[in-house]
Amino acid sequence: MRKLVKNKIVQMFKHRYVVALLIIAFLVIISQIIIQITIIHEENDARQINIAGRQSTLSQSINKAAFGLYFSETEREKYRYKIELSQAIDLWETSYYGLLNGDKELGLTGNNSPEILSMFKSIEVEYNAILTSAKLIRRLPNLTENDKLKIRNEIEIIQNNEQNYLKGMEAIVFQYDLESKDHIKSIQTTEGIILFVTLVALFIEALFIFRPAQKLLEKNLKELSISKENLEKLFESSPYAMMLVNPNGLNIEKLNTVAEDIIKETINNTKQLNLKDLFQKIEEDQKLLDMILAENKLKNIEMVLKDIHDLNYVLKIDSNKIQYDGKSMILLGLSDITRLKEAEEVLKKYATIDEMTGLLNKRSGMLIMKNIFERNKHDSTNFSIIFIDLNDLKFVNDTYGHQEGDYYIKTVSKVIQSSVGSSDTVFRYGGDEIVLVLDNCDLRISELVSKRIIKNLNTISEKVIKPYSMSLSYGIAVSQEENVLSSTELMEIADKRMYEFKRIFKKNREN
Repeated sequence: MRKLVKNKIVQMFKHRYVVALLIIAFLVIISQIIIQITIIHEENDARQINIAGRQSTLSQSINKAAFGLYFSETEREKYRYKIELSQAIDLWETSYYGLLNGDKELGLTGNNSPEILSMFKSIEVEYNAILTSAKLIRRLPNLTENDKLKIRNEIEIIQNNEQNYLKGMEAIVFQYDLESKDHIKSIQTTEGIILFVTLVALFIEALFIFRPAQKLLEKNLKELSISKENLEKLFESSPYAMMLVNPNGLNIEKLNTVAEDIIKETINNTKQLNLKDLFQKIEEDQKLLDMILAENKLKNIEMVLKDIHDLNYVLKIDSNKIQYDGKSMILLGLSDITRLKEAEEVLKKYATIDEMTGLLNKRSGMLIMKNIFERNKHDSTNFSIIFIDLNDLKFVNDTYGHQEGDYYIKTVSKVIQSSVGSSDTVFRYGGDEIVLVLDNCDLRISELVSKRIIKNLNTISEKVIKPYSMSLSYGIAVSQEENVLSSTELMEIADKRMYEFKRIFKKNREN
């Protein structure tokens, strides 16, 4: 009941924290958005004011270039002033319409207030008159005396309209500046409101969250101190080996009596204990050490240790990263499972190994053969089965006794095992029948392996004098060359070919 009440209190504070943090986060985000908007507005307003201010300079540049064109005497001067006039017209026209309607290249939004739009409307006639006259001057081809007269007339039109246009643009620049200041005042007011709300939210948090949380924390710290004492007692009285390891340097900071006994059996010098000293200098142990450092929790991990007498024993390790006395620590639990593993190995051996020959038994071999068949079918690669039968085993048993028959089987098994690779599978299928499974192997290589076995068996027969000859018959089946659906069908084909080999062998021997 006490735990349930504590959980409810924790959940209540958790919800309050979340709500309060969300409110503050929301206010901070809004504040940042407003700041970014202010920066963008300031940039846009500054750009608008700058470009609007340049309109006066550009109109004067048009006037100046037109006069320069009128008074030019050489072709070089005419060309220079015509270029100046053309550039001034293009920039003046582009910036004017950019201010009015927006222009991405110039960074102008075109978001004008009704007052500014009205001001642009009031100078529209003067603007169009100046622009029309300037473009007419630019189009004059040769600047003859007649052309100069036309230039003079157009310059008068420009001058007659320029004064009103400049006054209008000056008013527009002033209005842009005024509206920019109004934007800043509005944003400052909004920022002030958000700051006030944020301070109120912080005050509420301090009153209703942090203060109660402080009291609860003091209470929990007191309970934690009691829990630490109980943990120390549990640590010391545990029937399992336990140790606390500092992840920085892997020094063993604390261990109970059971763990001390293990340490004494593995480390001669126990003055400065380090977890690395428990591990052997092999790749598997280094990987386990890396796992203990990397993972927050490990369970039922096995490792082999050597004691001070150079004998192996097996430990089961559980690892947890915990906070102890204000520090991050690794809590290790160790159990000696040497006898259990020894019993498992004995059971495993008898479950998979044929007791007489030391080969895999039929059940294990058939399972491995099936797995290889399925894998090779998926990978579209070859594997072969060699079905071997000992010739005249029944005759040896009946004539010389089962002890000689057993010797015959064991000898052939050892020859086969020594004649194939470690990746090949050999299992006893029946009394005098042995099966080889050669992975990634075609017919040619299988024949070579079979002949090598026969050769090695003949060598043994010549060295060991027996009243009978040791020989074998075999049949080969290759997966990709036979239309079969299972490993059992493939083995049956090899079995049939073995009997054909045996028939020919007996026939040749009788002849």
